[in-house]
Formats: sequence, C-alpha cells, structure tokens
Amino acid sequence: MNKNHGRAARKFRSLRPLNSGTSLAARAPRLFFPFLAAVLLLTAAALLGANPALAQIDTGPLGGSPEQIKGTIDNAVLWGIGLAGSVAAGGILWGGGLMMTAGANRERQQKGQRVVGLTIGGFLIVALAGGILAAAASFVGG
Repeated sequence: MNKNHGRAARKFRSLRPLNSGTSLAARAPRLFFPFLAAVLLLTAAALLGANPALAQIDTGPLGGSPEQIKGTIDNAVLWGIGLAGSVAAGGILWGGGLMMTAGANRERQQKGQRVVGLTIGGFLIVALAGGILAAAASFVGG
C-alpha cells in the first residue's frame, strides 16, 4: 500500500498546475513568447489600421508632384520608425526577461544588459536615419 501511494504521488507531482510552487523565473520562458507575440500582433494591427479614403488628384504626366514624393517619403519614414519601435520594444522585453530570470548567473545578467543596450542603440540609429530622410525630403519637396 505504501508502494502504490508513492507511485501515485510521483505520477501526479508532474501534473501540478503552474501556480503551485513554481517560481516566476521558472515560468518566464513559457510566458514570454505568447506575451511578445500578442504585443507584436497588436502593434501590427494598429499600424495596418484603416486609413481615410482620400480623393484622387491629377498626378500629371510623370506620376507625382514634389509634395506627393515628400508625403510618400514621410509615410515610409513613419512606418520604418514604427516598425523599429515595435522591434525595440520586443528587444527590451527580451533583455529585461533575461535579466529578471538570471538570478545569480552573472553572464546572463550581462547578456540581458547587452541586449537592452544594443536595442536602444539600434532604435536611436533608425530614428536618426528617419530624421535625416525627413530633412532630405523637405529639401526636395520645397
């Protein structure tokens, strides 16, 4: 009887729910990716939302005026910065997750800090490049 009780206890120990004794650090890898996917899907839905219908105008024989070119470049810059912001948010969440689940592992803490630093640096480069493109478009557009 004692033998069966031990076997049953071992069998059901592996089936315990997430909130029974497991720490957040142990659950973080399973919770992070669904959270990241939800953030990216909501960001994509916001970016791809309905745009207002604009009246068509005569574009001329060459297909566009300088104002339209400037508008196109501005839209591309805004899309690029929005996409970079989404990726940066994911990178910061990833690095923060690494740091939070590192515990006493110094290498993992440093890896998380490096991921966050590189993510912020990459976003700043994209934002500065977007500013340079916007300035160039203003010179071209008048």
